Amino acid sequence: MTKVLNFCKNQGKKDIILKRNHTAIRMCIVCKQRFEQKKLFRFWLENGAAILNSKKGRSLYMCENCLKTNDFKTKKKTLARYGVKNSEQELKEMFLNG
Repeated sequence: MTKVLNFCKNQGKKDIILKRNHTAIRMCIVCKQRFEQKKLFRFWLENGAAILNSKKGRSLYMCENCLKTNDFKTKKKTLARYGVKNSEQELKEMFLNG
């Protein structure tokens, strides 16, 4: 549950409104489709490298369909736009094991 503060101009008081059933939506960086955050694989950027199991730094999301395709050139090109400097072999291992 997320608390959102709204300021009522007429009363000069803050009202607390509770949001329920909020679903985070994220976009796959390869196919540009939007999915629920739970359905995407999350990659973190740390010093120019994409890391699958870390929670530091900026993150990127990729859907399962894009992750399982064998088109490594497209994935590498897409990740390069975001500053990822992993080698092709490292990306293959990460995607095949991920």
